[in-house]
Amino acid sequence: MEEAIVNAFPVWSRAPRDLTNAVNRVLLLRNRVAHLEPLLNTNNVQAQLTNMRIVLEAVDPLLAQWAMGWQRITATIRARPV
Repeated sequence: MEEAIVNAFPVWSRAPRDLTNAVNRVLLLRNRVAHLEPLLNTNNVQAQLTNMRIVLEAVDPLLAQWAMGWQRITATIRARPV
């Protein structure tokens, strides 16, 4: 499987396991969204954003840069009262 990741994501320079873990976490988030579970009641929203960035960087670093420039999650987290 590691060879498949290296071949599929040639710009990926980290351990293949890092990408696999990030993809699995994004899929878990997708399932939470699909089941209408609360997202902002958790302390790991920033970690989920990081997982999404990791996956996008594996596909294309410019795509990740573009997406992170448009995301509003960071501003929402900052504006949220503690």
